[in-house]
Amino acid sequence: MNSDLYRKILAERYERPVVPPPAAVPWYQQDAYLLRLHRRYGWTVRQIAATTRLAADHVRKVLARHGCKVRREDGSATA
Repeated sequence: MNSDLYRKILAERYERPVVPPPAAVPWYQQDAYLLRLHRRYGWTVRQIAATTRLAADHVRKVLARHGCKVRREDGSATA
């Protein structure tokens, strides 16, 4: 008896949470994030790829598109 009443009250008061669907990150926003990691913090391609779960080739292409010199793991820059 009480359990039925409880279910009815709960059904009246409970609303399912509305979660918006995840939106894709625009390419320019992703590029800006990768460039910030590379330019400001000095991260290497491998570090960026491991942290962002992107392929290292993709990170290299993004950095090259914006004219960045890719840093080697030993700290020196390539042309």
